[in-house]
Amino acid sequence: MAEDLGMNVGASRAAVTNGWFDMSQQIGVSGHILSSKLVIVAGASGTGAFQYGIKETDFIVAINNDPQSEIFRNSDVGIVGDLHKVLPALRDKILGGG
Repeated sequence: MAEDLGMNVGASRAAVTNGWFDMSQQIGVSGHILSSKLVIVAGASGTGAFQYGIKETDFIVAINNDPQSEIFRNSDVGIVGDLHKVLPALRDKILGGG
């Protein structure tokens, strides 16, 4: 999805620790601090350290299957659902195909 939209992929510390992403992609206190116009957070719970890394973002869209997830507290749009279903639908909407 990120490539289709001309975006980059970042990751939470947990995702990096689990080996799903490279350390160079980590966002947060011990990673990158973003100052983007848009960040789509998919599946991250939104710990304080992670949210520190996105605090300068203009608009945050959060996707998480837990409606009580911390990430929703500081998001402009929150979507409760399975990221594997929501992300493709969101991509299609943005690209005009859905």
